[in-house]
Amino acid sequence: MFWTGAVPEAWHSVSAFRSGRRASMVEPLQRLAFIAVLCWAASLHSAERLPRVMTSFFPLYCWTANIAGHDAQVECLLSSRAEPHDYAFTPGDARRLHDADLIVVNGLGLEAWMPKFLRSSLAAQERIVVATPGMDQSTAVSEHYHEHRHGDHNDETQTSHANPHVWLDPVLAAHGVSNILKALQRTHPGRATAYGSNAQIYAAKLVQLDRDIRDGLAAITNRTVVTYHDAFPYFARRYGLEIAGTVEEVPEVNPTPKYLARLSGMMRERNIRVVFIAAGGRTRLAERIAADLRAELVELDTLETGPLRPAAYEERMRHNLSVLQKQLR
Repeated sequence: MFWTGAVPEAWHSVSAFRSGRRASMVEPLQRLAFIAVLCWAASLHSAERLPRVMTSFFPLYCWTANIAGHDAQVECLLSSRAEPHDYAFTPGDARRLHDADLIVVNGLGLEAWMPKFLRSSLAAQERIVVATPGMDQSTAVSEHYHEHRHGDHNDETQTSHANPHVWLDPVLAAHGVSNILKALQRTHPGRATAYGSNAQIYAAKLVQLDRDIRDGLAAITNRTVVTYHDAFPYFARRYGLEIAGTVEEVPEVNPTPKYLARLSGMMRERNIRVVFIAAGGRTRLAERIAADLRAELVELDTLETGPLRPAAYEERMRHNLSVLQKQLR
């Protein structure tokens, strides 16, 4: 055998070297693991501190998401296909609103469920952010229509409500962005600078959007339109269009034959051959009315629904511009 005393000594030397090498390698790995755990914990802590913002419907989601960037968690109460008018508010919606740090709404009576929610949660009042305050009386457009009192079909009363469709005017959209920005900065002052920078960038996009629509419609000579719903008064006023009439004079109430006859006569006199309807509004009733009016139905997006992406508001507004350019030549 070739076993000698030198061999065990050499083996012990090699083992000690390997053990020392492992120790020297393990210590840096342990330090790296410790740093990774700290970073993970810090990221969790940072995520916990992000305010949770709930918006009521599509345009407000787009505006708020652009302001928030990565510094707030922005959600939308209504799905991308749910319309805000007469939305069926659920107990699950109430729970989602209770959990939000801020609740961004349009106001002007659009969120009809809001009073009921506030009665069930008075503390939520401080978390409500309304996008429309600051508009003076000359800015708000009223909806005027006649309605019958219950039980007396001969007694008509004229009612007037502020038209809520302010989001279809990019200039007023920028006003709404300013209101949302102030609320976010007040809620999370540590991120106020980031919110302000994001809002400034987005406001510049809205200014460009307004300029593009104005320039795109400048050469149009046929500036008279008829819409199915009274959704475009702010847009029309901003860009010099005239809304000659609406099919649905009373919201959610079918027009009477007498009213349709008057509307049809006006359209013939003024050579109006198109009725603009909301996206997805090509119902059997709308088709029948269009046939009676001898008019074509063309979709013009009211932006009450839409994909929940930050850039979608601008995209849908530009789509409306292309529709108007094609139809109002």
